[in-house]
Amino acid sequence: MIETLEIPTPDGPRPVKSTTERVAPASDPWAIATDSSLSRAAKLDRLRRLEFDVRQTLVASEEGMSGKGSLPMLAEVLAAIAHVSPETQRSASPTKS
Repeated sequence: MIETLEIPTPDGPRPVKSTTERVAPASDPWAIATDSSLSRAAKLDRLRRLEFDVRQTLVASEEGMSGKGSLPMLAEVLAAIAHVSPETQRSASPTKS
């Protein structure tokens, strides 16, 4: 299932296509963000770890290495983090320098 999500940006919401049907439930950012059994802190912790994994995989693929199996798009993870905690600052995740 592909749906359109709105990602908050400084210039207003930006629509992106969601493809979360291809990821495992534990890696689905929206499943984590809407899980009523998790506290806000637990959701943010899981989403930040997922963001780290996605960023590591992106860096690895840029360097010609294969990454983990199926992970969500980075934009989906960032949108889920913004949904759970709109005032949260972006994390310092690995980037290629």
